[in-house]
Parts: sequence; structure tokens; C-alpha cells
Amino acid sequence: MAKAPVPQLYMTLIQKAHAILCDASRAGLCLYYPGGDVEQVTPQVRADVHVAITTGLEREWPPYIQGLIDRGAIQTNWPRTTPSTGPATSQAGPVAISMPSLSVTAGKLIR
Repeated sequence: MAKAPVPQLYMTLIQKAHAILCDASRAGLCLYYPGGDVEQVTPQVRADVHVAITTGLEREWPPYIQGLIDRGAIQTNWPRTTPSTGPATSQAGPVAISMPSLSVTAGKLIR
């Protein structure tokens, strides 16, 4: 099987957003700061981080991929369905893609 490059996304997250994104605890994350402060991450803060990341991805990813398709740098090979024509397919060749980093931060959530 040949290994083909695929679109990749590199996200730059601040430490707090990364910690919140990775937290799978039921009680919620506690952040301990050098000055002795402790912050219990609330469900709302966690939701805000997820919304900020989702919004960034929804805003940046589709136009980037569409640009690659339009320039012929990437071809799709999965079936597409349109209301007027029904299922359609296209053949794909090798793909070479370089993805710029996407910076996602939730500034209002940062101390």
C-alpha cells in the first residue's frame, strides 16, 4: 500500500486551552498557578474553549481545502451527491499538501 500525503492541521493552543481540551475528568479541571491561586474550570469555560476551537476550524479549514481543490493541489475521490445530479465520483491522483499552522486562542479565557 502506498503512503499518500493528506491534509494536516497544526493548531497552536495556549497552555490553558490545551489543558482544558485534554481534560476528561468528571469533576472538572483545577489549574494551580505559581502564586498559589487555584482555578476550578467551570463547564462554561470548557464549553467556551471548545466553541473557540470549533469556530476557528469551521472558519479556516473549508476555504483552505477548497483553495487546494481549486488549484488542483488536491483531488477528492469520495462520492459526492448533489440534489440535481445524484451521486457522482471523481478519480484522484497523488496528493502533496503543505498546511500552514492555524492559531486558535480564546483570549477572553486567559488570565
